[in-house]
Amino acid sequence: IQVEYLTKLARGGSKVVLVLTGGSPIALGELEDLMEAIVYVWYPGQEGGNAVADLLFGDENPSGKLPVTFVKSDDQLPAFEDYNMKGRTYRYLEEEPMYPFGFGLSYSQSAFSDAKADMTGGSVSFTCTVSNTGDKPMIETVQLYASSPDAGYPNPLWELKEFKNVSLKPGESQKVDFVLPAGSFTLINEEGEAYRQSGSWKLYAGPCSPGKRGVELGAAEGVQAAVTL
Repeated sequence: IQVEYLTKLARGGSKVVLVLTGGSPIALGELEDLMEAIVYVWYPGQEGGNAVADLLFGDENPSGKLPVTFVKSDDQLPAFEDYNMKGRTYRYLEEEPMYPFGFGLSYSQSAFSDAKADMTGGSVSFTCTVSNTGDKPMIETVQLYASSPDAGYPNPLWELKEFKNVSLKPGESQKVDFVLPAGSFTLINEEGEAYRQSGSWKLYAGPCSPGKRGVELGAAEGVQAAVTL
């Protein structure tokens, strides 16, 4: 009944914000296209109502990021009894998700630039610049992902290595530095053995996991740099 009511409102021209509670990804179907915005509040607790009100009325700027991937439908997932990781989580999902891992919008807008990666001893340093191009203070979660183009399955397409929360005033830019030790570039072979993958690695920094879907939804486009081990 609630879904039918929301659909009727949205198709009637009303701008509807869906406040959604839950503890896991939810298949939203056509609601995703009908809603003006969706605020996923998980299980917010005693002060949840006040917190949601602060966000909806603009007293606070949302900065949350999804810790899971929202697929478009169950059809994108392997069978429940299949324990293979292929097609599961942002690390192995090749199809376009509904909402990518790490995704989350705010009332401002970030921009990424000046990516650079270097070998420093046995570690890899990565730097980029993140800017607040909007008119409200914001907290952006700069997420650093790594990928080995030569590794192939069963290794991840991309894997989150580190993240940093950066507070930015309107118009402000900050340089963000990461240092990844050699262990960050260790993969697991089909025998379950860990090994260091040599060759080229791609490093990506952005406001959510790599892919065009996040940009289509309004997130900033991330930046990449390559390094050879």
